[in-house]
Amino acid sequence: MKSVPEFLKEIGFIQTWDEMKPVEEAFIDHMKKGMKGEESSLPMLPAYLTVDALPEDSRDVIVMDAGGTNLRVSLLRIKPGEKPEILEHYKQPVPGKPGPITPDQFFEELAKAVLPVADKSDRIGFCFSFPCRILPSLDGEILYLDKEVDVPGIEGALVGEGLKKALEKLGAKHDHQVVILNDTVAALLGALAEHSASHYSGYIGMILGTGFNCCYSEYNEKILKADAISGKPGSSVINMEAGAFNAFFHTEADVLLRGRAQDPERNLLEKTMSGEYQGPLMDCLMESAAAHGCFSPELTAKVQAGPLGISAVDISKYQAAPAKPGKLHDLAPEGEDAQTVYQLVDALIERAAMMAVMVLTSIMRETGAGTDPLKPVCVAIEGTTFMKNDIFRQKIMSHLIQYTQRTRGYHCRVMNTDEANLVGSAVAAMTV
Repeated sequence: MKSVPEFLKEIGFIQTWDEMKPVEEAFIDHMKKGMKGEESSLPMLPAYLTVDALPEDSRDVIVMDAGGTNLRVSLLRIKPGEKPEILEHYKQPVPGKPGPITPDQFFEELAKAVLPVADKSDRIGFCFSFPCRILPSLDGEILYLDKEVDVPGIEGALVGEGLKKALEKLGAKHDHQVVILNDTVAALLGALAEHSASHYSGYIGMILGTGFNCCYSEYNEKILKADAISGKPGSSVINMEAGAFNAFFHTEADVLLRGRAQDPERNLLEKTMSGEYQGPLMDCLMESAAAHGCFSPELTAKVQAGPLGISAVDISKYQAAPAKPGKLHDLAPEGEDAQTVYQLVDALIERAAMMAVMVLTSIMRETGAGTDPLKPVCVAIEGTTFMKNDIFRQKIMSHLIQYTQRTRGYHCRVMNTDEANLVGSAVAAMTV
């Protein structure tokens, strides 16, 4: 049988930093082009927010978080340098999730959810985790609603404007300042609530959960595509939409996965690492390995019989205890096949961890932040895939030390903030 290292080399599956370095250079090139408005797989979208303008006084802020299932509304008391205090908290299904509604009904339901706290602050920070173009006014133009939220005709509507009008109709007394942001930007800004920007040379936010994305603080002079901020002093947060990066070699397994995805040409980097795709990609890697003669006839027959239906949860459980019964263990409980399955799972997670660290390292190289060990970069990482797979998280942390720090010379600290979406949304509202 063919060994796993031979197989991985044959299909071009990245396993070393020498193999990853050309991808890193391409990523930086796409960053630069995206900031200039040139053709690039990285959109590099300005969030029109900064990490430099957090006021030093405490304040109560209304925060909203609309994800794929729940709408959360809270009243937070923010005190710089201290843990935020949740004064009130409410949760309900996202409007349009239980069934189709009109755009007017959508905004009315949002406003009703806010109404219990609407008169307790004139600031609203809204983490809107749907495709949305942020405007210089800090409102957000809805591109479309996904995740089975059904609001026909809402495309092009402004989230903040719609919410404010609905609140006014319901009798809210404040003319609210509404700031719209996505979950990646919220993760970055959430770290600001507990970790002063003056202690760090840069800020990066990463979401590594069902999906994948990154944002970071960039000098305005480099953001040539945005007339509202280019040429102005200071820096602004850039939402990279990093999962869309595509300038890397796609192995047989990656191509198989793309052929089965609903959007085969979109979010190609995301398809190498995020929780949504780790399991299906493992299926494809097993199929490719079977075709290259890596398994016994018995396991080859199992794999070729059809998709195995592996999930990111299966991978996480298997890596935590490979000898414990489960979907991956049960494919080959012992012997040479068991060793081969283990090596393939480890290779998939190793590449995923390296891809994540490649992105972080590219950002530090592009900005120049983190060269002084006394002023490292603050990296806020959120997401269930990162938090729940211990081996994946350990690999990321190890590469940040062994590669980013010792090889490249950039220093960072990984931070987590409780309720990052809510806290970051509050910080966003306070920075205006």
